[in-house]
Amino acid sequence: EYGTALKHSVINTSYIRALADATRVMKKMKHTQSTYHAQVAPDTLSIKAELNVWAKRAILLGRGTADDIALLRQSEEDSANEEGIEMYGSEADTVQGCMRAMDAIITQAEKKFATQNNENLRPSVDWYNHFIGALARSGTECALAKAQQVLGGMEAYEANGEISKDGRKCYAAPDVITYNGVLFCMTRDGSKSGAVEAKKLLERMNCGTNNVR
Repeated sequence: EYGTALKHSVINTSYIRALADATRVMKKMKHTQSTYHAQVAPDTLSIKAELNVWAKRAILLGRGTADDIALLRQSEEDSANEEGIEMYGSEADTVQGCMRAMDAIITQAEKKFATQNNENLRPSVDWYNHFIGALARSGTECALAKAQQVLGGMEAYEANGEISKDGRKCYAAPDVITYNGVLFCMTRDGSKSGAVEAKKLLERMNCGTNNVR
């Protein structure tokens, strides 16, 4: 039992320190992009990496112990002192804040892509999958509604159709991971309506698109 507990402790600590290191690298990247924006601009891959860090942070904040979160913050504070780069503010201290940050990152990048038509900044299905996956694990209010809104926008993009009045315009078609994330969100919802929506979604998936059959 002691060995098992020690093993999980090491894995957990390693995860936290890896997340702190990833955060440090990402903040340096953002600092470089803002300082030398003409030479180093955000692109599809850098935004994917940034979203991945936020998603992992949300998981830790939602599932970690108080000691885990304290270790993360101490590691980030040490990095900030060493690097001289300001780390996250209070928005990074809650799962809800992480979800808002991810939503804002995607929305800002979508607007830049739409206005500049920059192929280096083309939204990726991975962006949306990171967001939906984080929503599914967040346990936040309206997580399911937000995930369904994103899926609706992705399906409209795939079908070259119109989005609903309260919908969201997306720039990538869904894949199996997208649908799995929304289904997971529905099962986590725990309501009867969530189960009904999951059944409807599975039926739609069985009808098939190239990405999910």
